[in-house]
Amino acid sequence: MTTEDTLDLYGTKVRSRFLLGTARYPSPDHLRRAVERSGAEIVTVSLRRESTGGDKAGHAFWQLVRDLGVKVLPNTAGCHGAREAIKTALMAREVFGTPWIKLEVIGDDATLQPDPFGLVEAARELCAQGFEVFPYMTDDLVLADRLLEAGCKVLMPWGSPIGSGRGLNNPYALGLLRAHVPGVPLIVAPASARRATRRRRWNSATTASCSTPRWRRRAIPRRWPMPSGGRSRPAASASSPASWSSTTSPMPRRRCSARRSRPSQGEAGGPRVVTSSSPARGGARKQGGPESARSEDQETRPVTDLDRFYLIVDRTDWLPRFLPLGLKFVQMRLKDRPEEAVRAEIAEAVALCRAAGCTLVVNDHWQAAIDLGAPWVHLGQEDLVEADVAAIRKYGLKLGISTHSDEELETALSVQPDYVALGPVYETTLKVMPWKPQGLDRVARWKAKIDIPLVGIGGITLERAPGVFAAGADSVAVVSDVLAAASPEARLTQWLGARGTWTRDQARAS
Repeated sequence: MTTEDTLDLYGTKVRSRFLLGTARYPSPDHLRRAVERSGAEIVTVSLRRESTGGDKAGHAFWQLVRDLGVKVLPNTAGCHGAREAIKTALMAREVFGTPWIKLEVIGDDATLQPDPFGLVEAARELCAQGFEVFPYMTDDLVLADRLLEAGCKVLMPWGSPIGSGRGLNNPYALGLLRAHVPGVPLIVAPASARRATRRRRWNSATTASCSTPRWRRRAIPRRWPMPSGGRSRPAASASSPASWSSTTSPMPRRRCSARRSRPSQGEAGGPRVVTSSSPARGGARKQGGPESARSEDQETRPVTDLDRFYLIVDRTDWLPRFLPLGLKFVQMRLKDRPEEAVRAEIAEAVALCRAAGCTLVVNDHWQAAIDLGAPWVHLGQEDLVEADVAAIRKYGLKLGISTHSDEELETALSVQPDYVALGPVYETTLKVMPWKPQGLDRVARWKAKIDIPLVGIGGITLERAPGVFAAGADSVAVVSDVLAAASPEARLTQWLGARGTWTRDQARAS
């Protein structure tokens, strides 16, 4: 099915071994540049994305397809059961005018693992109706046989759960699959753009790769060397994608997928289509913001040891002064120090807090937190990119994440944290920040989006705290109002005395 320079997919020959997803781009122009720079000749698009900007975005998508000459591979993302997938595929053929279909039949919401029984049933029916099916499957050899018997001539095994950011977890299993079906093109959905992962992926003798890179802060990479052939690109080997590189940031690693595929306004991929199995929502969310994950009356998912008062200190010396006063939740934020000194302070803080019954949060230094037995870790957005979230979870640590924008909130929620912090709520002099004060309205809006605790931070004083709680915060993080006070111990005592009065109703009444 392949030669050195081309890949044969149901009689269509392509040179690029990279299929590009079209979801979650800020604009059609971003998608256009991504296609141009990646060299992809095939793009995937979901029929079920209902709110992609309406007719205008749909026209832009089709214009992009025509201008770039790429081939569209529709998918049945988000479908549960064979009947739903078949119905979606039939509509996709009418809308996109192609017999190609990437067949997804979801069997488990947490991992988006395919339902093998529903997948085979749908594949058999669609192949009988003339579809050219690209089935998204696990690396199971028996499932591969059943799909080939159903009429499939291409297989799309996963490298890891969609949205998990874990790259290629199963090179051995894929190698077995390659040996089992030597003449069948295998297109791996890798869920990662990490360079090392790409090398391992291709060493497994797979044929091609399907991915949607994560554009850091919505930026298109400055360079992305591409395989030869087709549009203007630097010379490279189409059969050696291991040599590709990009300046995109890697997706944070998760224990499983972020969420099942769902409509999202502001995405670039595809025309607006509403099906009976995916009714349009009553109201579209704001451009660029993550979709609300909670209803009006839904309660926040509790985290039992997150205190209403959250103190942040910059050295262990504070703890012997504060812990005897009844402090219950504290973060160690250690910046610009040698690693050896950081680990020594964290070890001392762990021992002090454990003895006093206080919960310790370690800022940024997640590996030291694991090694030294801290119960919590807090990560900023930049640190989240490099952190091994799976390891943090494996060792039982709870996780908090900083957010300052809609995009950062969506990134934070994708790794299923135990709380998110929003800041700066008010103007702060603690450090120079590129964000303007968020204000109480933003606190309320954040709370309406999430079902986990929300921590307000930045410029919060004891006098301002009731308003922050009234807006929806579950906890307030404080630095300068205590540490810069004339008597830090006295100011901390005031805070600890007031925290028991902070209920949402009382805060609103005040």
